Amino acid sequence: MNIERIMQTKIADLTPVYGGVRGRTLSSHHQAYAWRAMKEAGLKQVIDLRQDYKGDRYKDDCERNGVAYFHYPVHKGKEYIANMVKDFNVFCELIDRGDFFISCAQGLHRTDIALCTYWVFYGADKGKEPPVLVGYLKEKGHDTGKIFHVLNSFYDYLTDRDGKESMSIEVFKERKGIIHQMSQSITREQLIVEAIQLLYDYMECLASTEELRSKFAKICQDCKICHFDIPEWLGKLMREYADWPRDEDKARERYDSEDGSTWYTSEAEFRYDIMKTLQILRDNGEFTDIIQTDYSKYLR
Repeated sequence: MNIERIMQTKIADLTPVYGGVRGRTLSSHHQAYAWRAMKEAGLKQVIDLRQDYKGDRYKDDCERNGVAYFHYPVHKGKEYIANMVKDFNVFCELIDRGDFFISCAQGLHRTDIALCTYWVFYGADKGKEPPVLVGYLKEKGHDTGKIFHVLNSFYDYLTDRDGKESMSIEVFKERKGIIHQMSQSITREQLIVEAIQLLYDYMECLASTEELRSKFAKICQDCKICHFDIPEWLGKLMREYADWPRDEDKARERYDSEDGSTWYTSEAEFRYDIMKTLQILRDNGEFTDIIQTDYSKYLR
């Protein structure tokens, strides 16, 4: 299929994916102009994800233009999940053949969900890359909650039907973490820089204790969800940044525990460890554009 030719139609939110294209539905009369280009480009299959579409006009338009039509309604409802599972193998076969146009009404959110389902429960095992998200993006004010709702329901339905997990829960969580990462447009490097900037701002009294707690907890959560391999110094602070002050006697019992964890009994203890970490990074020539203060005199 000549994807470049299809991209020239200027249909909203067109994005190449798995040998096909996603975008706004061709069922609208506003998109009728694009059918000629679609035929010339070699389009062979339309996959319609709208659960609220009951008519046959779109199917008739496809057949009139020599294009096969497949209705794969995507919705979080139990009945829809059951049907998605039932027709999942056919859906995956059509994606694997390429030369398709896949869309819901706007070609955004349900299209994201369908393609994530394809990747999590099939494509990842075939070595395929996760799909590009277009609708559920942080920059557009959306999170992955609705994607995960469908993925979780799909996983549970398969488990109940087959009497066993379709994949280990660890693998399932890891794949969802990758989707979360793509939705957030988060990279490992961005999170590390964000953590360094936050710690430095805290030391320079540019961030309050409450800001540190909430934002650092979010960074920790994102690292965990995205399964990032983080530097040892950051992992240590994540484990030990605990919401001090705690009960001093209990904290002292754990201060030199075998697993190396620390329960800080005062803000001073926590600040000292942050200062030490920042100075080590600065001495190593790392993040010097952020860590502009020399803390060595306070560490003697």
